[in-house]
Amino acid sequence: MEGAPYGRKVDLQKLNAYDQLYTTLNEMFKEFAHGNLAIGKPVSDYNLIYKDTEGDWMVMGDLPWNIFITTCKSLMIIKVNKTDLELKL
Repeated sequence: MEGAPYGRKVDLQKLNAYDQLYTTLNEMFKEFAHGNLAIGKPVSDYNLIYKDTEGDWMVMGDLPWNIFITTCKSLMIIKVNKTDLELKL
């Protein structure tokens, strides 16, 4: 899955919270990650970032949902570097 562009669309207006988005994305991409995607969970090897209206990439989850859905222009699933996580802990 890493490095491969997959064009998918998600209507954020139809979702009510980050948890619903995580569930939707996990379902959409489970075959590419062999069921181990676990987006939104601390044990995940993947994280979500999004491009805002100004073109900046931001870590998802920092904004309240109602603000996020108005500023998000695209999402990207990225692989978390375990070394980076260990240094932050």
